[in-house]
Amino acid sequence: MRRGLLLALAALLVACADGYPSEDGALHLSHDMALDKALGAMHHLGHRRQLDHHWHYELLPGCVLQAQARRFLRDREPVQVALQRSAAVVEKDATTGNHAVRVAPAGDAQGVLVLDGVDAHDAVQMKWLVDFLPRHCAAGA
Repeated sequence: MRRGLLLALAALLVACADGYPSEDGALHLSHDMALDKALGAMHHLGHRRQLDHHWHYELLPGCVLQAQARRFLRDREPVQVALQRSAAVVEKDATTGNHAVRVAPAGDAQGVLVLDGVDAHDAVQMKWLVDFLPRHCAAGA
């Protein structure tokens, strides 16, 4: 009995290496990641939770991020935000405890919603990715 309990505990620890479940698909973000990898990571975060919608992202010419939440019954309108001289901000909904990420160009207090309904870890990763994308614009990608 004790041995079985120890084996079950060992299996659980292996599945939760580094505190993240194996199906979580932890992202490996780095300052040298290619644009397709960065956008892939953003899509991963946008599809990660069982939400009523999934986010899709595209980097348009002029360093403009397009984000769209696609829902089962009705898609949200795509939003676009220029990334040069913009900053991503993580917000926490006091009611639900979920987090959202907004991108606000300089002088815009409200910004544009690019991810919502996620935990703090995913929101911080998305913020990093949004702040990272302009590197590819400067390189002419």
